[in-house]
Amino acid sequence: MEKSNTLPFSRALPPTPTIKVYSDNKELTTQELFLLDYLKTNPAHPSESEEIRKLRAQVNSARLAVDHFSQEKLSPILPALEFEALRKGA
Repeated sequence: MEKSNTLPFSRALPPTPTIKVYSDNKELTTQELFLLDYLKTNPAHPSESEEIRKLRAQVNSARLAVDHFSQEKLSPILPALEFEALRKGA
């Protein structure tokens, strides 16, 4: 009998689970896409508009929610705006 180079199943590493994040697939407006690009390219500063501050807070909340759901091994469904912001790294 030939010896195999693969580990037997009892010693094999368990597969790493991947947690997927889903979107509600709402179509984004041109203004929302512009705001996402603005968030990605400009750091936060005290004189930015209320709309930008709210969007930054929503993205931070979405990031926390995704982290929490990932720890619980659940797949979150995010609104399209927050999903795109996290996907683009804003």
